[in-house]
Amino acid sequence: MGRVPSPNATVDELFDTYDRTLTNVADQFAPERTVTPRLRPLCPWFDAECRATRRNCRRLERRYRRTRDAEDKAAYVAACLDKHDVFDQKKKQYWSQRINADDSSPTKLWRSLSALLQREKRTVDDISPTCNDADDFLRFFDDKVRAVRAATDGRQPPDITSAADVSLSTLSAYSEEEVRELIMQSPTKSAALDPIPTFLVKELVDVLLLYVTAMVNASLRDGRLPQSQKHAVITPLLKKSGLDTDELKNYRPVSNLTFMSKRLTHYLDAHGLPQVQSAYRRHHSTETALLKVLSDIYTAIDRQQVILLGLLDLSAAFDCVDHSSLLHRLRTKFGICGSALAWIASFLHGRVQQVFH
Repeated sequence: MGRVPSPNATVDELFDTYDRTLTNVADQFAPERTVTPRLRPLCPWFDAECRATRRNCRRLERRYRRTRDAEDKAAYVAACLDKHDVFDQKKKQYWSQRINADDSSPTKLWRSLSALLQREKRTVDDISPTCNDADDFLRFFDDKVRAVRAATDGRQPPDITSAADVSLSTLSAYSEEEVRELIMQSPTKSAALDPIPTFLVKELVDVLLLYVTAMVNASLRDGRLPQSQKHAVITPLLKKSGLDTDELKNYRPVSNLTFMSKRLTHYLDAHGLPQVQSAYRRHHSTETALLKVLSDIYTAIDRQQVILLGLLDLSAAFDCVDHSSLLHRLRTKFGICGSALAWIASFLHGRVQQVFH
């Protein structure tokens, strides 16, 4: 990976070599094995004293299992009893202090009582319902998008009222320093299809940097994304804690996809993105959107104007974006063309997905 790749290597060959090499290294030093995870969230009252008590109990247990001595068994049993007493005391002390502190606020008091009674406790069965499998989720997510699109089928495409006075025909190559910065600034999250975990990529960034830079620039130069990078693994997540876990409509699909070029984001931000748009922009979020709305309302009140707020919630809005309309808008509204538009089209077309459940 530290060698300069062949200039005649195709994008697919570069990406396939990267995945195959790292996968072989991972299989050699850390082969996959099946484990059964248990959902055991840390209790809020579990402190350093509880941790030390539990550690001592486990130490005595290991010693008894090794020696099978009667005295070691008695010490282990006594440690278990002491652990339970400490845990009970810490739990009672924590909840007594929390309820007394929330006594003046009914909202906080109700939230504390709900947590104490474990009304919203999620178990392993809640997260992985047995009545629905991966195929059920995949059909539901696919049918939902098909139904929304069918409702708008035959409608006229949106009119583009203004054309771009600038253009972006190519995506500039990245330097090794820029690629390194992007890797280190990326969230340390890994997908099931990653050859090695992201934290290892960051630790080995200096070894992989030359090859990864060649991969990125080859993809941008040719204006296409390799087919191996269009495979998405979708994880169904419950929309809100406490919802019926057997209802498919209570889940939303979450997929980790390849992020777009940082330069493209800067270009769109400078040439056409609405200044009041809060989503998918750096330093903009639902908080900034709310502050903007409140500011406009307060300004209207100061001017003694009538206030009317209209809210629109679109079902599966992001999942139902028409790719042809999107590419047409990028070409006419933002002036993106050539290999830059071809790269985006490659990103959108020919994708495959599977549900991990």
